[in-house]
Amino acid sequence: MKRWLIGILLCLIFGAITIALWIAVTARRSDRVQNQSFLPYEVERLRDPRPYKAYEWIDRVAYSNDGINVAASYNKIIEVWKTQTPGGEPDCKLIGHNDRVWGIAFSPDDKYIATASEDQTVRLWNKSTGKEIRQFERVDRAPRDVCFSPDGTLLAATVFRKILIWNVETGKIVKEFDDWGEGAGAYESVVFSSDGATIWASAELSDFAIQAWNVASGERVKVPVTPSARESGILARSENGRWIVIGEQQTISCWDTTSGECLWSYRAHGAMNHYDVAISRDGSKAIHQSQFLQMWDVPTGKELWRFNIPRSIMTSAAFSPDGNLVVTGDEEGSVRIWRVPE
Repeated sequence: MKRWLIGILLCLIFGAITIALWIAVTARRSDRVQNQSFLPYEVERLRDPRPYKAYEWIDRVAYSNDGINVAASYNKIIEVWKTQTPGGEPDCKLIGHNDRVWGIAFSPDDKYIATASEDQTVRLWNKSTGKEIRQFERVDRAPRDVCFSPDGTLLAATVFRKILIWNVETGKIVKEFDDWGEGAGAYESVVFSSDGATIWASAELSDFAIQAWNVASGERVKVPVTPSARESGILARSENGRWIVIGEQQTISCWDTTSGECLWSYRAHGAMNHYDVAISRDGSKAIHQSQFLQMWDVPTGKELWRFNIPRSIMTSAAFSPDGNLVVTGDEEGSVRIWRVPE
């Protein structure tokens, strides 16, 4: 047999062996990712990773107000679990959206879930049955965020350069704020004040980074908070209204809403852009995540802890109502609950 032919056969044999070994190692690595707790802080894994399935990237997670349920969106679907049921099937799936879901909010009494989707709809669902109740009117662009008023009677959403507020019971619009100004980017986040009298919003790449309005009169409220104008994006507000945490393109900052003072600001670690920020209800702790999940003490700005999940980037996070747990979603498609270290 000619030498060149022998050489080709040997190359084919060694190539086949190499591919077989790679497949075996990858399979073992996938199993290890699904079955291993990376840190002792992991309490529950509600949804295991789905490696190499980009369409199952977790877009948003949310905790119910009673701390019993967790919701997470991926692709066009929202799944709702009861906590303390690791590895089990979700209680229900909210199916009906035609594109990715960017916003999830539980009503104050936890009977309903509101969602905002790239399919240009804002929808209301029955949490217990998973049935869609209604779609809200006058949504002509893709909404990015959604939230209930503290008494549960109103629902607000960011829709491009507008804030829309509806009556939850009727689905009819009651307020529309669209006076963001020239040079404004799209609205990114929206939150009600603890008394429901004021609504706060942040815009992406805007000259008017944070704005607020009186819900009853529709008049703009003077906001002392002045983050870097061209980078403001994700907004989280403590329940007592004292602190605002703002996630910008490469930083997270904390502001005193009374004085307008920036208490602290840090550059994000890991990935170039962060994905989400959250603040505990009592305003004591704040988190942001991308490649790393980082937590700060809000009053002092001291970093409390930081960790990452190998080969994964976390995309969304939320505190439990008591602030002792954090739920996260990531690019691998997993949903995990973590214990906040003492």
